[in-house]
Amino acid sequence: MFNMNLYTNWTEFTSPWDLLIDCILLNEGYSNASNTVCIVSTVFGVLMGYIFPFIGLFNIISNCMIIIIFFNSMINYNKQFILLGILSITDIGIILFVGWLRLFPTFGLPYMTSGTIYYFILTRSSLSCKLFTFFQGFFCTLRGNLFILLAIDRFILIYKPLIYNKLSNQYNWLLILIIIIITIIIVLPLTILADLIEIRQLTVCWFLDNTNYLLIHQALLSNTCPIQLSLVTLVDLFFLIKVIKWTRNLQRVGHSTSSSTSTSTSSTTTTNKVNISLIVTMLILQIVAFLFSLPNSIVYLISLTIDFQLISSDIVRLLVITSNMSWNLIFFQSSFNIFIYYYRIRKFNQLLKQWIIYCQCNRQKSIQQNTSITNR
Repeated sequence: MFNMNLYTNWTEFTSPWDLLIDCILLNEGYSNASNTVCIVSTVFGVLMGYIFPFIGLFNIISNCMIIIIFFNSMINYNKQFILLGILSITDIGIILFVGWLRLFPTFGLPYMTSGTIYYFILTRSSLSCKLFTFFQGFFCTLRGNLFILLAIDRFILIYKPLIYNKLSNQYNWLLILIIIIITIIIVLPLTILADLIEIRQLTVCWFLDNTNYLLIHQALLSNTCPIQLSLVTLVDLFFLIKVIKWTRNLQRVGHSTSSSTSTSTSSTTTTNKVNISLIVTMLILQIVAFLFSLPNSIVYLISLTIDFQLISSDIVRLLVITSNMSWNLIFFQSSFNIFIYYYRIRKFNQLLKQWIIYCQCNRQKSIQQNTSITNR
C-alpha cells in the first residue's frame, strides 16, 4: 500500500511520485484518479527511464563526432560548417541541461525506482534555480538564433554569391559573437526574475514577476524558439523557389556544356551544384527542427492562457507532463542530425567513414597487443 501522507505532505511542486500516483490510485480504487493522466504518465516514465538514456548518450556521442569533423577537417570548405559545429554544441548543451540534469533525475529515475531515487536540481536553492534557468535558456535561445544566422548565410550565398565568396571565416566568428551577446541579452530577464516561489503552497522555480510579458518572452523567444524557427521557415519557402530556378538553370548549363570542353564552365557548374546540395541540406535540417519543436511550443503557449489557480490539479499535471514529454522530440531530432549530414554532405560522409575505420583499426590493434601480452 502506498503511503498517501508522503505525497500529500510533499512541499515541492514536483514530487518523486508524479508519474506513479495516478496509476497507484487507480489500482487502489480511488474514484478521483485520472486514467488519462495515468496513461500519459506511464508513457512519459517509460520514455524518460528506459529510452532516453540511450538517446541521450547517442546524442552526445553523435554531436561530438559532428563537432570534431566540422571543426577539424571541414571548416575551410564552407563557412556554414562553422555554424553547424556551433549548432551541435548547443544541442549537447540542451541534452545535458534539459535531458540529463532536469528531466531524467526528475522523472526517469523516480519512475524506474518507484520514487526512491530522484534529484530536483531546480529547487535545490535560489542560485541553482537561476543558473539552470540561464543555461537552459542560453542554449535553447542560441540554437534558435543560429538557425536565423544560417538563413542569413544562405541568403547571401543564393542572392550574392560573389560577396559570399569574399567573406572570411573571421567574419562568421564575429557574427557568432554578436549572436551570443544577443542571446545573453534575451536570457538575462528570465534569469534575473527566476527564483523559488510558492504556487498552491508548493515550492517551484518560477518567475517573481509572473506577468504575461515575461511568460510570452520565454515561450516565443526562448525554450523551443518558435519565433525564430517560424521566421526561418517562412524565408525557406522563398529559398526553395530560388533553388528550383537555380537547379533548372544548371541543367540548361549542363546541356550546353556537354558539347563544349570549357574547363572553367564545368568547374563553375560543379561548384554551384555543391552549393545547391548544401542549401537543400540546410533547408531539410531547419524544417525538421521546426516540426519537432512545434509540439512543445503549442503546449507551452496553451498553458499561458490558463490560470493554474482556477483549474484542477489533474489538468495542471497533464500540461506539465505533456510539455516535458515533448522535449524528447527535440532530443530525437538533434540525435539524428548526423544521418542528415551523412546522406547529404559527401565530404562529411567520407570523413565519418575514415574516422570509423580509424577507430576500428586502433581497437583491433589494442586487442592484438593485449592478446600478445596475455600469451607471454
